[in-house]
Amino acid sequence: MKKHKNSLLILSLVLVISSISFIYADTDNSHSSDTTAITDCEHDWSYYFHDDEKHEKQCNKCNEIKHEDHLWGPETSDDSFCSTKECTLCLYNISELHDINYNYQHDSQYHWYTCKKCSRQINKFEHNFEYLNHDDVTHKLVCNYCQYSPRTERHNFVLKSLGDRGHRYECVMCNREEEVRPHKISIKSVDKNNHRKECTECSYEGPLENHSWVNGICSQCGEQECTHDTTVAMGAGSFEHAIICTSGCLKILRTEPHNFETNALGYTYCVDCGVSKNSDGGF
Repeated sequence: MKKHKNSLLILSLVLVISSISFIYADTDNSHSSDTTAITDCEHDWSYYFHDDEKHEKQCNKCNEIKHEDHLWGPETSDDSFCSTKECTLCLYNISELHDINYNYQHDSQYHWYTCKKCSRQINKFEHNFEYLNHDDVTHKLVCNYCQYSPRTERHNFVLKSLGDRGHRYECVMCNREEEVRPHKISIKSVDKNNHRKECTECSYEGPLENHSWVNGICSQCGEQECTHDTTVAMGAGSFEHAIICTSGCLKILRTEPHNFETNALGYTYCVDCGVSKNSDGGF
């Protein structure tokens, strides 16, 4: 009886193993068939970003999906990024920002910032120079961005009038201003009627003032009163003309009656001022 039971148990095990073997064999045959179908496909891949290391590609025909490393193109650099690289297949890109040292570097012509990582020169521009006062004697030529100074020069002072306040020296390069000083005044005659105050050091000129005559001499400027050595007659009316000084004062000294004469052509005129009279007696 015991032998019979053992025989039944062995037969059962054989049947179970045979069933399992059949199932696996069928499964293997099916898998082999799918793989052959995929292998025979002339894939038409589309690429998609997956992560920083890999992208995903999917066949547009059989939908097979694979993951593979990015195929990076050449790295580039610009003023915004240390480096930028892009996958030539999925077009995913990675950029690394600059770590900028904001202390200017410079040479004799340019200034710029420098990246601490890649040493790229960023925002490189030519110097923008201006003159800045340095001390009582000199000024410096300085870039107003990076403070680079190629040289120091002596002030170029000119004396500038401040009107009635006085005058002062100013540097025409850096605009340094010295203290205000009073004018050194000299009164000079302008003509026989007027004089004015002028500074002997700067360009200051005061307003015109009348001469102050004392015994024929101006007490302010020393001008001699006009002696009216030369005059001219100028027609002023129908019966008389004015005698005007041409020696310098241009004053009307007096009026005189016309001195008419008639020439051989019958033309009547004043021989002193030239005014003419018509044949009917009018002017």
